[in-house]
Amino acid sequence: QMAIQLLPRLRRAGKVGVLSPCYAEHAEAWRRNGYIVREVLEQEVDFFVDSLDVLVVVNPNNPTGLSLPPARLLDWHSRLAQRGGWLVVDEAFMDNTPQQSLAPFSHLVGLIVLRSFGKFFGLAGVRLGFVLAERKLLKLLAEQVGPWAVSGPT
Repeated sequence: QMAIQLLPRLRRAGKVGVLSPCYAEHAEAWRRNGYIVREVLEQEVDFFVDSLDVLVVVNPNNPTGLSLPPARLLDWHSRLAQRGGWLVVDEAFMDNTPQQSLAPFSHLVGLIVLRSFGKFFGLAGVRLGFVLAERKLLKLLAEQVGPWAVSGPT
């Protein structure tokens, strides 16, 4: 959740697509930070992706269960990255299908993978997750987070 709220602070305002329906906090965080947000359906992404600065995808999706193949996501990433854009992939529910994860590609500039510890292991109250991305972006994000990003009880 913290990363969802902080990522918009690392870019200048622009256009964000959120593959919907999904966890509502994604669109809300970008809107709150002055971005123009368009919630798009899966079949609309290819039409809109070249006009976006950021695309947010929850994969596999909750509540729809939609699971997109890595090749398709990497194609969207490539199209965004050519223009300095980001693909943010929330993999909070990926633990059941790790072979579908984009984690091995998270070193690519403009690809940000969010993972959750609590969702899969039934520890939602723990609110513990992590971000996989290129080093430069991780450093910028760490500066926003500050010390004590994980609570003592967690």
